[in-house]
Amino acid sequence: MQIYALFDDNGLPRGFFTPVIHSEIPSDAVQISVKQWHEFIRNKGRMRWDGEKAVEYLPPDSAGRGISSRFGQLLRPLRMLRRKSGMLAL
Repeated sequence: MQIYALFDDNGLPRGFFTPVIHSEIPSDAVQISVKQWHEFIRNKGRMRWDGEKAVEYLPPDSAGRGISSRFGQLLRPLRMLRRKSGMLAL
């Protein structure tokens, strides 16, 4: 199966296209492999296109995001479990 992707200036995917579904493929779309497409789908927001392949995307740290933001991301699974079990969220 042929898959094409559009990427933004950071290499993050903006859209995926295949001739089986789409009658027109944008002229600036890049053909990628099914394996690369799966990388992007399975790792939404964590992979970017470096011009040749999918690589890990590490967003730049901003002043408002620091250790507390990363700590909150680590606690997210615990919050979800507590919500499902009826306990108060963190």
